[in-house]
Amino acid sequence: MLGISPAAWRDAVQSMGQGEASRVVAASLHKGDEVRFPGGYLRALTENKREGQFVNAPRGSKRRVAWQKAKREPKELL
Repeated sequence: MLGISPAAWRDAVQSMGQGEASRVVAASLHKGDEVRFPGGYLRALTENKREGQFVNAPRGSKRRVAWQKAKREPKELL
């Protein structure tokens, strides 16, 4: 019904946890016709999460700002 395969859902839950994966699906439903392939959209965001390129937080929120700042700062060498 949603166009998301059980495998795509399992991968998302493993990468993000059930709560965050559920919020991602809800957000994609909220986008309506902007998301033509919900399963592919979820898989893409799951991959981005694995690569550290995704945070599920509103723009301008403290969580997103902290994530963006951490991405910009150089990593300390061991």
